Amino acid sequence: MVEKIVETRSLAIILVATLISCGIASAQLANSSWPIFHHDLNHTGQSPYFSQSAGGIRWSLHLGDRVSSPVIGEDGTIYVVEATYVNPRNYVWESKLYAIRPNGSVKWSYNLGTGYKAPPSFKAPVIGSDGTIYIDSDAEMYAINPNGTQKWVVTLPDGWASTTSSPAIDKNGVIYVGTNSGNLYAVNPDGTIKWTFHMNGGVSSSPAIGKDGVIYVGSTGDISLYAIFPNGTKKWSFTTGDQIVSSPAIDKNGTIYFGSLDGNLYALYPNGTLKWSFPVGAKIYSSPAIDKNGIVYVGAMDGKVYAIHPNGTLKWSFATGNSIGWSSPAVDSNRTIYIGSNDKWFYAIYPNGTLKWKFVTGGSIVSSPAIAEDGTIYFGSYDGNLYAIGNNAPLSLEKSAWPMFMHDLKHSGRSDYEVPAEVGVKWEKGLGPGVVRPVIIGLDGTIYAGVYDGNSETGKVYAIAPNGTIIWDYTITDNYYGFDASPVVVSDGSICFHAGYGGTTFYCLHSNGTLKWEKGVTPFATTESAPIVAFDTIYFGTNGEFYALTTDGNKKWSYPGHQISVSSSPAIDDSGVIYFGDNRGNLRAVYLNGTEKWTATIGSSVYSPASPSIASDGTIYIGHKDGYFYAFNPDGTQKWSFSTNGVPVYSTPAIGRDGTIYISINNGTLYAFNPDGTFKWSFDTGGTIGLASPVIDDSGTIYLFRK
Repeated sequence: MVEKIVETRSLAIILVATLISCGIASAQLANSSWPIFHHDLNHTGQSPYFSQSAGGIRWSLHLGDRVSSPVIGEDGTIYVVEATYVNPRNYVWESKLYAIRPNGSVKWSYNLGTGYKAPPSFKAPVIGSDGTIYIDSDAEMYAINPNGTQKWVVTLPDGWASTTSSPAIDKNGVIYVGTNSGNLYAVNPDGTIKWTFHMNGGVSSSPAIGKDGVIYVGSTGDISLYAIFPNGTKKWSFTTGDQIVSSPAIDKNGTIYFGSLDGNLYALYPNGTLKWSFPVGAKIYSSPAIDKNGIVYVGAMDGKVYAIHPNGTLKWSFATGNSIGWSSPAVDSNRTIYIGSNDKWFYAIYPNGTLKWKFVTGGSIVSSPAIAEDGTIYFGSYDGNLYAIGNNAPLSLEKSAWPMFMHDLKHSGRSDYEVPAEVGVKWEKGLGPGVVRPVIIGLDGTIYAGVYDGNSETGKVYAIAPNGTIIWDYTITDNYYGFDASPVVVSDGSICFHAGYGGTTFYCLHSNGTLKWEKGVTPFATTESAPIVAFDTIYFGTNGEFYALTTDGNKKWSYPGHQISVSSSPAIDDSGVIYFGDNRGNLRAVYLNGTEKWTATIGSSVYSPASPSIASDGTIYIGHKDGYFYAFNPDGTQKWSFSTNGVPVYSTPAIGRDGTIYISINNGTLYAFNPDGTFKWSFDTGGTIGLASPVIDDSGTIYLFRK
């Protein structure tokens, strides 16, 4: 074991000491809601504030490829580091420090440079009481003024910063940070190095500081936790069975908690002797948090969050869908636990170990959350977004009479209302030349219709009152005129849709017809894939990929990562699986986080806009241009099929309350099938159908448009 203390004496240090003695105070830790990794110098991860979040997104901001753990300044500004890989093959990255206002707008960014050794995408900055932000990247430690200008930068002599060790700042303004070369640096407030403490191997652990100023940090090479006096000398060390990348947390009694890759959570007395260890049976990268009752929470690579009593006994464990790596839990004043997982979900867990809510992103979550004074929860994801989760409920479909194509997320095509027995023309409204897509209905009865005219290269969305008068219209021009799918009404009243032949742009309008936001999604053209909204996410297909966007327009994920054309409108079952068809003749089942569940071949690789519908038992029904209608089990196995003798099936099936499936085919025939696939009846409409799909009113009457 090698232990070395390097004292750095220079004229600069003497001058700084003189200046301080003359009354220039050094910055301590900022007095904000979350100024440092894991909240405080003890790294308890415990917030004094209560989050009333119901799991709804307040805003999201796309920053790059990877987003680190955020911290929060005294004025509510969020500081976070992003890393963008400019050459992924050679692991060359560029990173920036961002300052973001509480409303999600960027205040400023500072370029931390380009390198290849250690992208700082796991760590958090630290904020001093004077507002200075400290962060290290590659071989340098930066001090950035609150306005985004550089205060100073110092080169760390070993030239290899850690990807995960977040800096800490003590009551005297000294900044501590570990490196992958095994050094813990103490840096004076003026940027000069005070001392260096060397350990074998790297330092991935973030230093915690006790009430007496002792610094606690783990080592990967020595596989030990070190206690180091403020003067840089060793107090003690404790050796585990494997690397320590978990950061220590210190409770009010001075007990130090940390995890090890040997699969144990350790509790040490302040003198460095073992109090207890708890075997979780999986590697621990996550750093423990401590609530106000002394319960210790930590994530592990078995995908579980563990709650441990102060005496080392298990209280409960909570299973996520994949491993928990670097994401460390945060605890609010009501003792709700927040943590991310590599399953791409962010979890809120009640103190009794049951799920409160969860929020899906498009990438693994290695970021540790921060809780603001107003209860907003901030965290980053490997989808490149910084998320702000507020006290609003997740956005979903509007609870109106007909908020989306085929009525609901399962595409039942079934209304809760009965059409009067005698029907006549109530009114008709000319919307100009072009094609009118299937209309939708808002909560107040407003009808929304999308129209496109290929000749004038113009698309419009109309809002029409129940009496037939036009309330407003919104025009799409500048070559973004393709309007092939129905819009969708969101639970906040927004009307959202995509359009464009020269590339797909997604739009969301306020209920008064003014633009809420628009985002260019892909250079590929739009299709007939009508968007759906669920779990604060918008899902739809394009002529290039299938997309999931946040409800403020940032990309969560795209599937499958290479070009497929998706003209099919997606449907979602009760378990959260998304189903849609593609131009390669496949029915695809994808989880909400963008990973594939299964793919089943249903026809040749040709254009087919047929969309799936889902029955109450989970059976998925879909037709194809090849002339077949299919029923699939939720596991992807075929249940039954029906041949239409080569007649294309472009429409989407409707499903009655008794489970009867209704499907129209292109020659004008409407079929009815029992759920087991047996033929019930057919009806010849006497004309062609095209893309028209049957719909059902509450009495069971079927309605179908023919050409």
